Amino acid sequence: MKKRYNDYMDNVSVDQKLHDKIIHQVNKKYKKRINFKYVFTGMCAAVILLLVVIVAPFGRLQLNPPPINQETLHPLIFNKFDELRTEQPLSYFAYDLDLTPEQIKAIFPNLGIEISATALYSRENHGLIVVYAGNDYVRINLREREYSHPFFRNGNELIQTTEIYGIQVTAFTYELGEHAQVSAEFKLGEVFYQIGLTDIEEVAKNRLTEIVNKIIAGGEIDLSILANPDLSGFRNDKVTLTEAYNDPDLGLFLPLNVPNRFVFEGGTRSANPNRGEEFLLTVWSRRHDSIWWTVVTATEYDRNNIVSVKDIHRYDISNYAIPLTDSVPMEKWKSMFEPVFRAEEITLDVVRARLNRNGGINFDVFYGDIVVRINTNGLTPEQVFGMLPDL
Repeated sequence: MKKRYNDYMDNVSVDQKLHDKIIHQVNKKYKKRINFKYVFTGMCAAVILLLVVIVAPFGRLQLNPPPINQETLHPLIFNKFDELRTEQPLSYFAYDLDLTPEQIKAIFPNLGIEISATALYSRENHGLIVVYAGNDYVRINLREREYSHPFFRNGNELIQTTEIYGIQVTAFTYELGEHAQVSAEFKLGEVFYQIGLTDIEEVAKNRLTEIVNKIIAGGEIDLSILANPDLSGFRNDKVTLTEAYNDPDLGLFLPLNVPNRFVFEGGTRSANPNRGEEFLLTVWSRRHDSIWWTVVTATEYDRNNIVSVKDIHRYDISNYAIPLTDSVPMEKWKSMFEPVFRAEEITLDVVRARLNRNGGINFDVFYGDIVVRINTNGLTPEQVFGMLPDL
């Protein structure tokens, strides 16, 4: 069955830089719960096909504040940008907790839309790092330190801001064919906000304007209500290659035949008892080539995103140009950027259809209660297909 490496690289240590990369990749597990892959910095998927999507559908709350008069909205000034770049990875977080409806209401007292939210805490001191909130349409991030701008500046044009109830707001727009990705950043009290969504440009701008106005009108919030989390039973550990393959629950789903000269860089094993979620990430590298192999418990999102191998038009990404977010029709993003295939249906031809023009291959494999998320660069479809567990 699976290839064993019990006598290989057990003593590999992971330096902090690599650990940050691994932890950044761990973020990917959250995206299966609310579909943020179509908003905000998720547009960077053109490079690595990892769309940033975060937050779980727990602690949902329908807020119903008095509507804001559209005539009183402060219009945002949008700065245009030509090229995206990502926010720096969040380092050292280890645990994530879903917010309760009471906590969501305290943090978003005036929002008026149904959202979910998750708070991320550091391993070292269990301090709050960031809150990810939103739904399938909008993404809202909050934290107590300033964000780097998620976009490059367009030439020498100065960035303009908008004043809303005395708060300076910086808004951005990035064209995506017929649609646009818009975002806004501001500081309200001691909390930094970053909000983004994607839609037809005029619609996106109007909706972002309304959301920003509502949040600022709601006043300052105190994130101390999220302090001192109960992390009993949570797990987030580094693991060796042997420990990963010998994991009694997830080890069987690791790759069978890792190509020659790939070196195991490190692994992470985590568990979230609140969700009954188990997670095992392993990373290999060979110069500029890489393998990110993640084994997780299946979610409802995975089950809803299963693509039939017969529907090749929904997942054949080989004919689309880079950047993919410009060439792939938006209605196909869900299945094109990360399809989930049933293990009993996947074939070599399916893997070939996932090879993009940058040499990357990504897809998920559904094994019932377990999903394997595969992201590689520099491998052939034959090599990737040969790594799939034969279960």
